Amino acid sequence: MLDELRLEKRQTKVEKERRRAEANQQWKTKMDLEQAREDRKIMEKDLSYISGYQLQYYLQRQPEVMERLAKRGGPGT
Repeated sequence: MLDELRLEKRQTKVEKERRRAEANQQWKTKMDLEQAREDRKIMEKDLSYISGYQLQYYLQRQPEVMERLAKRGGPGT
């Protein structure tokens, strides 16, 4: 009886850890997708009609995006 309770407790713990790992993976996938969307918006921005701080922002962010893509093995590598 005691062994059965220990086994059940261990199985419950393993299942809880599995669900936590699955939730973490789903969260990471969601964050990666959001980052990819943001990166795409930055890279596809038409810089010909903006100026000032906005232009500086996009000119600064584009190399950051390219570096991130290179690390991931994305386009341009």
